[in-house]
Amino acid sequence: MSVPSVSLCCASYLEAQPTIFSDVTFIFTDILVASSFVFLPPAAFHRLELCLSASAALAELYFPRTEQEGPFPTRPRRAYITAQNNDWQRLCAQLATLPALHALRVWFDCKDLRPWHKRFAETPFFRGLWDVRAREFTLALPKLPVRRELEAAMFLEGEALEGAPFVVERGPRPNNWLVHLSSMETLLRGRQYTP
Repeated sequence: MSVPSVSLCCASYLEAQPTIFSDVTFIFTDILVASSFVFLPPAAFHRLELCLSASAALAELYFPRTEQEGPFPTRPRRAYITAQNNDWQRLCAQLATLPALHALRVWFDCKDLRPWHKRFAETPFFRGLWDVRAREFTLALPKLPVRRELEAAMFLEGEALEGAPFVVERGPRPNNWLVHLSSMETLLRGRQYTP
């Protein structure tokens, strides 16, 4: 490739870049991948969709613990992962730097098999999203039962949503038990001894 053709390719890319980024919806399905993605140039990203599922360990960082449970146990090699320092917080901070977001849609669930309302504290977990600005910003979360064990302030509803830059939509949660049992069945089948 000669020098003129390289400069022509670069010029074409730079000329087409605003159109490419404005017409493409970027979709991420993993917190680590989304937080590692470099949003350059930040002004070019117009539409993002995040379909994410937190690990049970990540959700536990934000969940209030009782005196009987004691503080959240940390493994020595993972002591640096805290509620203030993790991939989810990095992703929230990165989303807050995108000035030209027209539409952001976040679907969120947790890989924990326990019911959402028993092991997920929405208010502290999603606090980082208050700094994100988008013209259309939707946070899709699992439905909450009418009666639940945690105090109402732990969930994004009523007063807890005052000043939120997003709208919360609630829907049915995937049946994680079926996924878990299917995974276990596959694992056990793979370990069967054949003479």
